[in-house]
Amino acid sequence: MKSLLKLTVALSIASSLVGCTQEATPVVEMKKEAVAHAYSKPSAPIELDYKVLTKSPLAGDLIEIEVAFRSSTKAPVKASVSSAEHLVWVEGKPQWSTQLSAKTGKYSAVAPIRVIAEKNGRFYINLVASVEQDGKTQYRPFTIPVQVGNEAVQHKPVGTVVTDEQGQKILIQKGQSSN
Repeated sequence: MKSLLKLTVALSIASSLVGCTQEATPVVEMKKEAVAHAYSKPSAPIELDYKVLTKSPLAGDLIEIEVAFRSSTKAPVKASVSSAEHLVWVEGKPQWSTQLSAKTGKYSAVAPIRVIAEKNGRFYINLVASVEQDGKTQYRPFTIPVQVGNEAVQHKPVGTVVTDEQGQKILIQKGQSSN
């Protein structure tokens, strides 16, 4: 153990002396293009644009959402959709396949999402879009939040809040056994 400590001290002294005798090396800047994709997760080159057409919907109202896909590829974009349990599909769950228009260079319009909320709250519509590129199908998920009613989102309490002797608030949660 002592020899390891001596070795570490000797190396740190040597490295500091070596650093003193060398000229400063210039900082090399990397091109942004080279780093742009270094740490990204692979996903399909698809973007989603959406607009909730129904303003301030309440429980029982028809909610219509306009959906449009964009992609850097020329391949057709396909998509499927699912939703929270309190959203009822008006015309069944839509499934889309949209083609790139040769005239406009844009993808063709898809049918809007039409749902009715059974109660007020925040609900989520999930879409999974796919495109085939180089013989492989790539997928990309999207989520559309839908606020129904003007109530604030209520979160379920995760425990009991108590105040200790110093006035600090403490959250007490139930433990779970690992059996």
